[in-house]
Amino acid sequence: VFENKPAANTVKINIVVTEDGRATTKPVAAKVYRSPNGKAFPSHWGAPPLRQTRDLRPLPGGYGAGSGTLARWIQENLNKDAANPNRGKGTAKPKPAPGNKQARIAALEKEIARMKDFARRARFTREGYQKHKAKLTALEKELAELKGGKTGGGKQTGVPTFEEWVKGGKKIPAGRIFTGGSPWFNESTGKRRTPEEVYKMLYGRKKPGTRPGIGIQPVRPRPGGRKPFPAHWGAPPRIQTRDLRPLPGGYGRGSGTLARWIQQNLKKDAANPNRGKSENTPAKPQSKRPALSPAFAAKHPGGSYATGELLVGVEKGLSKEDSEKMLAEAIPGLKIKKAMINNTILHVILPESTNVELAMAKLKTVKAVRYSELNGRVGIQPIRPGGPGIGIGRPRPQIQPTPGTPPRRVGLPAVQPRR
Repeated sequence: VFENKPAANTVKINIVVTEDGRATTKPVAAKVYRSPNGKAFPSHWGAPPLRQTRDLRPLPGGYGAGSGTLARWIQENLNKDAANPNRGKGTAKPKPAPGNKQARIAALEKEIARMKDFARRARFTREGYQKHKAKLTALEKELAELKGGKTGGGKQTGVPTFEEWVKGGKKIPAGRIFTGGSPWFNESTGKRRTPEEVYKMLYGRKKPGTRPGIGIQPVRPRPGGRKPFPAHWGAPPRIQTRDLRPLPGGYGRGSGTLARWIQQNLKKDAANPNRGKSENTPAKPQSKRPALSPAFAAKHPGGSYATGELLVGVEKGLSKEDSEKMLAEAIPGLKIKKAMINNTILHVILPESTNVELAMAKLKTVKAVRYSELNGRVGIQPIRPGGPGIGIGRPRPQIQPTPGTPPRRVGLPAVQPRR
């Protein structure tokens, strides 16, 4: 006997087994692993290494700073993703249903805003920038198609008119951030903005230009890597003011004293383009003085006096000009550098045609010259072990008491022997 019964209803149940072995019908979200700076790793990378070294270095991919183990793990995954662009991607995502169009638009706007914000802070390589730009362009194209706009022509895609925006509830696009949290309140005036002003803030630009910072970022100088000054500028000022301002010439920030010193050198370089170049630096003239005799050189070793200079003592009553004229007759080309103690001691500079030995011999023939000596250089000699005093100079003879005489006490008369 066959009974006419309705068909039985079938129900499809998806059972998910969690990591701890539990079975559930609810979808389980994959665990998100984050870098030290909070940026999440891609889910297909899995968990980062559990055991890591204790060093600290910059991590690739903009993941902050971490250990060398973590940096190597990130770089390996980046290399795998570059070799296989479809790695971690499942089957092609189906096109969103008409009911999910608004959700997809909101997700795209949020992702585009995130990528643009990341581009402002990141430092790309040329290849990395091209990949980032291509992905951003694809997302913007998809967003324009969903909104029904057309790309190109320099027009904004998917921008509603003011009437459509008001009719749609005056909604703020996802991903937009404003000072104070809301575009409706003007913090500078303390008043509420009108809908026309808010619409102009959101869609007022006719052509959305590329935000500053998107592109290949120049390598910023690291701390401690200050741009060196040209060698011909010499040393910067040692005493400087304690203010802080931008320095000219791309030398970072520093005091006003340093900024003024840099600007002065830049002006000198601009006035003389050949300033500081080695080929235009005059060669230092070599000394043409006659050689000293072996006996004089042995008695006065080199470095103990200034070559080409003498100290000359003359009689009283002569002016500096008269003394220079008198000495120049004996040694042509001699110049007085300094006159001391009523022009009786003269510090003279000898010409290149003579040396100190010959000059001292010639000055002995001048009647008004009382003496001539070398301009010695003072040096500190090492302490001699066992020597008297602190060891500077020659040891002096010590005064020894007479044998049989008792020591004398300070403040009392000497002891007289009995008669």
